[in-house]
Amino acid sequence: MLVLALAFAVLAAIPTWGTQLAGALVFGPARCLQWACYFQFLGDEVRYPPAVTGRVLGYNNLAIAIVGDVMPYGLAYATSLEGWGGDTLGRYVAIRAALAVALGFTTSLPIGLAWGGKRVRVTPPAPGGKRKGRDLPPEVELSRAEDGSYEL
Repeated sequence: MLVLALAFAVLAAIPTWGTQLAGALVFGPARCLQWACYFQFLGDEVRYPPAVTGRVLGYNNLAIAIVGDVMPYGLAYATSLEGWGGDTLGRYVAIRAALAVALGFTTSLPIGLAWGGKRVRVTPPAPGGKRKGRDLPPEVELSRAEDGSYEL
């Protein structure tokens, strides 16, 4: 998936007819795989219990929508600023190159999550019904771990 995303970034940065067409053809499969991985990640019950999956989807999709709607305008504004990167094409290529490098660094997050193996830990409701720590729905059952903490 990362290879397709990087291929799209490189192809879209080269301003010729052939590379733009190839970038458009790579975009569909790359975006489809990215969304599939995103929902597979969120659907994993080890990371997010079923009781909070809806909340996680809502907050994450809201963040994606805000960033996705604001970023193009910010990048277009940065491309239009004079005084750095030569002409407009030079600034455009510099921004695309920086975004491609940033995309390459995003591999550290899934690798860290896959090798980390951390579990979600919560604090159970205190006697008297008051909750400490994360607010969990009452239907979530907690089991006690070996170290005395509670796990979903």
